[in-house]
Amino acid sequence: MDSSRMRISPRLIVGIFIVLIGVAFLVEEFAGIDAYQFLAYWPVVLIAIGLLGLVQGTSKVGSLIALVVGGWALAYNLGYVSLEIWQFWPLVIVAIGLSLVKRALVGEKTTSQESGEPLDRVNAFAIMGGVVRTSSSSAFRGGELSAIMGGCELDLTQAQLAGDEAVIDVFALWGGVEIRVPDTWGVVGQVQPIMGAFEDKTRPPRDAKTRLVVRGVAIMGGVEVKN
Repeated sequence: MDSSRMRISPRLIVGIFIVLIGVAFLVEEFAGIDAYQFLAYWPVVLIAIGLLGLVQGTSKVGSLIALVVGGWALAYNLGYVSLEIWQFWPLVIVAIGLSLVKRALVGEKTTSQESGEPLDRVNAFAIMGGVVRTSSSSAFRGGELSAIMGGCELDLTQAQLAGDEAVIDVFALWGGVEIRVPDTWGVVGQVQPIMGAFEDKTRPPRDAKTRLVVRGVAIMGGVEVKN
């Protein structure tokens, strides 16, 4: 079994939560249990995604924000605190202002760039921030890109595929994923948009001997592939 497909990802976390909610409502139909009580635990998703980001070492600030928001929202839903996290929305304005001041004083630095050897596989996770990856590998094999209230950019214009086909799994939730590919590659889009969008802006090659399969889900977000 390909171990790369067993990675814990934000898509897996959200998918498991949706399945559990569906099971809860199914049980309600046959056992009379109030399934709506389980909706109070939705912040667990944010907590899990925040912890995942910290463990993987990507989007640390966004992961901390997700962890704090999720933890506070869960505590409110369970009656441990009386103030809703949304009452602190002016802090968002303060954070934006501080971010602008920092960029003005120390320069622009909004994304992180993978460095070192060319990447055969690319795995990127952005939450409330931006992540940029570039691969110039001569044997690119695919990867996984997840963007939650943020953006992922992947530049493959200098890469070559290891075989005839590579697969990139994408997950966009209130965020965006952008992939740039060489104009000699064919692109196969298998992205399911849910109140979102998938756009293939590449120029179809006349005789594509290699192709990139982009598959996944865009929930109120977007996935774009271009040359």
